[in-house]
Amino acid sequence: MHITTWTKVLAPIAVVTMAGSAQAAPLTFDCDARIDATASVKNIAQTTPSVSGTITAKQFRRGRVKPSVGASITAADGSSVAVMRLVAASADATEFDIMLNTNVEGIREEFNLGKLPVAEPVSFRMFIDGEGVANLFINNQSWRAAFTALPNGQESTFCSTGQFEFSDLRFSD
Repeated sequence: MHITTWTKVLAPIAVVTMAGSAQAAPLTFDCDARIDATASVKNIAQTTPSVSGTITAKQFRRGRVKPSVGASITAADGSSVAVMRLVAASADATEFDIMLNTNVEGIREEFNLGKLPVAEPVSFRMFIDGEGVANLFINNQSWRAAFTALPNGQESTFCSTGQFEFSDLRFSD
C-alpha cells in the first residue's frame, strides 16, 4: 500500500526540537495548526524511542487536508518510520479513524485499526521494542506491527488542520 508521509504533503508552521534528556517531567503541547498545515514537537532519542500522552481534540478546521493528530518514531538516519494518526473525516466528524503506518527502508504498510469518538480524550503510547516491533497502545487496546530495532532515533507528535492538546506528553529520555 502507498503511504504518504506528512512532511512531503504539508509545510510545518511550528516545529520545536528538544535534545536528549532535557525533559524529565511530562509536557503539555497545545498543537494548533492552521488550515492545511501542521505543527509538531520533536525529540532526539538517546535510547530506544517511545512517546506517550493524552490527546484531546479542541477544534477541527475545514481544508484540503483532513484534521488529524498523532505521533511518530523515526530511525536516526531517516530510513524507517512508524506513524500513529487519528484522522477525522471532516471538520464535523464525530469519530477518528485510527491509522498505523510503517515504512521500513522503503517497504510501506498502512493499517486501519478502527474508530474512536472525537469527544473523549485519547491515551496513547507508541514504542519500538527490543525485537524491532512497533507497539501501539490506545486507551485499552493494543496493536503490534513488524518494524526494525532502533537503539535511538527521533520521536515526534504532530497535528494538522485543527487544534489538539497533548497532555502528560513523555518522550523516551
